[in-house]
Amino acid sequence: MKTIGCIIYAVLFTMPLCAAETGSTSELGKLYVTLDSLLDNRERIYSEKEKRIEVVRAGLDDPRLGDSERYALQDRLYNEYCAFKYDSAYKYVMSNVVTAQKLGDASKEALSKLHLAHILSVSGLFDQAELTLNELNPDQLDDKTKVEYYNQLGELNLFQSEFAVNTRYFNLYHDRAQTYRQQIIDTADPTTFEYGFSQAVFLCENGKVKEAINRLETLLKTLREGERNYSIVTSTLAYFYDHLKNGQKKEYYLLLSAISDSRAAIAENNALRELSAILLAKGDTDRAFRYLNEAIENANFYGTMLRNQQAAALVPGIVKAYDSMKTTQSNHARWLIICLSIVTLMLVVAVFMMLRYLKKRKEANQKVREMNQLLNDNLKQLEETSTKMKESNTIKDEYIGRFLDLCSSYIDSADEQRKLENRLARDKKLPELYAELKSTKYITELTTMFYQNFDNTFLKIYPTFVEEVNNLLEPQNRTEVKGEKLNTELRVLALIRLGISDNQKIASILRSSITTIYTYRSKLKAKAIRKETFEDEVRMIESFV
Repeated sequence: MKTIGCIIYAVLFTMPLCAAETGSTSELGKLYVTLDSLLDNRERIYSEKEKRIEVVRAGLDDPRLGDSERYALQDRLYNEYCAFKYDSAYKYVMSNVVTAQKLGDASKEALSKLHLAHILSVSGLFDQAELTLNELNPDQLDDKTKVEYYNQLGELNLFQSEFAVNTRYFNLYHDRAQTYRQQIIDTADPTTFEYGFSQAVFLCENGKVKEAINRLETLLKTLREGERNYSIVTSTLAYFYDHLKNGQKKEYYLLLSAISDSRAAIAENNALRELSAILLAKGDTDRAFRYLNEAIENANFYGTMLRNQQAAALVPGIVKAYDSMKTTQSNHARWLIICLSIVTLMLVVAVFMMLRYLKKRKEANQKVREMNQLLNDNLKQLEETSTKMKESNTIKDEYIGRFLDLCSSYIDSADEQRKLENRLARDKKLPELYAELKSTKYITELTTMFYQNFDNTFLKIYPTFVEEVNNLLEPQNRTEVKGEKLNTELRVLALIRLGISDNQKIASILRSSITTIYTYRSKLKAKAIRKETFEDEVRMIESFV
């Protein structure tokens, strides 16, 4: 278990920021602020990356493009998508296998198949990855390609060992990974990254963790920020320090990995999930929940089940911590109500005494009426505050419950999709598999499921929402919903009622462009009876509480 972890960490994390010599509490705090800021801008970062990729992809449309140039562009697109979107990476590496065969270039074909094996391993299609690697003869490969060949075999066995923990197959996969790592050391140039990194891993496995750390920190100085190898080293250092029970250093290097992943739009990562577990143990439930949610979103965006399964394992702990937090809040609220009741009782007694004392005096009666009015106002304000607290708690409970159900449904649905694709791949029905991967039906179904859950949850909390909105519109402009509980216009207003006013966030949730959302809001205001205060009146629509 201890030995295999060294290499597993090397494979799991991606893209670095910059290493530092210390991991003090204040430094960790600054890194968390940086990470939170990057997560807030996730949609913008992903959008910019997709624009850069599209510039490269457009080159494939040139009819004058030769096979060699096409291979180079497709290889570049594979590298862009490798840790960003699984299905796109798979598409371009498969195209490169075919292109290399057309060129009759055995070296390019071998390299493309090694890339294909990596993508299949990451997706959990271990049998297909093994079949792909078995097509290659290491004796016919040059030393550089041979090192990559042994690296992919080691990676495949690492993922298999990860799934085989606590079974009799674990040692089998572990020993195979060890064998391939040794072959890398025997084959690689001593000046290369692969050689130095492999040596450090072996030191860790032999119990020489401090020496392994020194080697990796020395190796780190030769790498540049933003390189994948830099990220591999920093993430592996996180494990090494965990082996030494140095939780602060482990957290420090995980933060570097997570920040780099977020800055470079890396979706195939584990750092956020690991940080979520650390934060949960510290009692920082809100941030732990956010990071786990981001990890699940990244896994869904990347498109394979491996990371989703790992993130799902943390959900029960998050739920348990949330329940504990809610119990504590309820106890605090109970004591607050008791104190307020005592204060209110004291005020009532005081009013009663003053009424008796000032009964026959006209001026005193006026003062008593004023105090009575003040007390009524305070009680009314207290009642309004209590109502708002009930509504807030109901909304949180309802949406968190729905969110967990939806996550579970997405995981089940994604698992069914994985099984279907695995079955097609196993039966070598490549046309059907390609059609399944290309189809948008799966995303459409999940989007429909999301809208249904959103509509049901929202209307459960605001059952008269549609009617109240129509009352704010001119009679000829009132909305009629057909075939669904809410349409897009009403969903925009529903998000505004929930406190989400930013067009970017609304567009992201409803999978629309910012321009579309802006147009909807402008048209709705134009239809309103009181145009200037329309959205403020929507925010005041009451729930069932």
